[in-house]
Amino acid sequence: LVTQRIDTIGELSCNPSIGGIGKGHLVREIDALGGVMGEVADQAGIHFRMLNRRKGPAVRGPRGQMDRDLYKAAMQTQMLELHENLSVIEGGVEDLLLDEGLGIESMAPLTDEDPSSNFGFGSNTSQDQKRMIELASSKANQQFRQARIRGVIITDPKTGVQKEITARAVVITTGTFLRGVLMIGKDRYSGGRHLRDSEEVEPPSVGLAKTLERFNFPLGRLKTGTPPRLDGNTINWDACVIQPSENPAIPFSHLRQFRGEQPPNVASGNLIDCYKSATNEETHKLVAGYAHLLPEYDGNDGKGQGPRYCPSIFKKVERFPERTSHNSFLEPEGLNTNIVYPNGMSGPYPEEIQLKIMRSMIGLEKVDIIRPGYDVEYDFVNPQSLTHALETKTIGGLYLA
Repeated sequence: LVTQRIDTIGELSCNPSIGGIGKGHLVREIDALGGVMGEVADQAGIHFRMLNRRKGPAVRGPRGQMDRDLYKAAMQTQMLELHENLSVIEGGVEDLLLDEGLGIESMAPLTDEDPSSNFGFGSNTSQDQKRMIELASSKANQQFRQARIRGVIITDPKTGVQKEITARAVVITTGTFLRGVLMIGKDRYSGGRHLRDSEEVEPPSVGLAKTLERFNFPLGRLKTGTPPRLDGNTINWDACVIQPSENPAIPFSHLRQFRGEQPPNVASGNLIDCYKSATNEETHKLVAGYAHLLPEYDGNDGKGQGPRYCPSIFKKVERFPERTSHNSFLEPEGLNTNIVYPNGMSGPYPEEIQLKIMRSMIGLEKVDIIRPGYDVEYDFVNPQSLTHALETKTIGGLYLA
């Protein structure tokens, strides 16, 4: 595992929560496959709820509010101490090591055996089934392949010295770092994200983006945003609607659930309450009135292409002009902090405008902002350039996640 900074493993970049509608079942699937996310979330969870409980089981979403420090510590324990076969290396991946050549064999083939014998199908295997099996073969996309992976080039953050790490397969998980640009108002500066409690930013990955561009990967730009962090000591909690944790809770970890155990903070009663506030017509006037101060993005003709299910407050006001109010859940970021995350209120206005917007809301009339919110725009690769195994069609052994 190569990461820019070992001390940021387990850092929750935006909302300190795990799961939710459309996401909670993914955490459970990761857990079922042996991943550590569910167990770490149970250890760090300080508020649990099952969303969509009134609907059918297929659309219910387990969600947990995390203590940032507990989650980070638990994840680092997992990554650095509990997995003997995992080597963690600190460094920035600058480029890929490649063997180039049209139609070159992959060094990390899935299978090239006879489909019927390999998958246990007999002579009655249909043509459609055989075609699906062939798509999983390392030879399936050989006609498109221009190179195969041989490893990565990394830069040591302390010495600046470059070195090579060889590998038959490489999985790139760049998140918001691939040629990332951070934005507040009209200000733009390079970075993948801000470090917590700091003006310092983690640098973007530019070399990787250029390599993907050289091999004609279809790149686009996406954006996402994080809201301002609020000082909980300046919130009128009595004016907000309390949202207590469920107790008992449904754990993310299957093993914990099968053992009949509760997450540690649920068992000890060490839980927090979240609260509900809401926007109003005055909020919406401010959001729309200061729209000219929002950033100009590279994607979507300057408007930016944001996430469908986590829209900014500006997008919500723009899309639903008939609405006079949108809920915002005020979520404490830990057991020992006064920092509060206002869910649903991302919008990279200049800081003074963010303060005006927040102070127009119920219970936040005298709130102070600890850190302003910001947007990040970054490169992504069109998933149509991947096989069903998430291997790139043009570079064998290179996977994107």
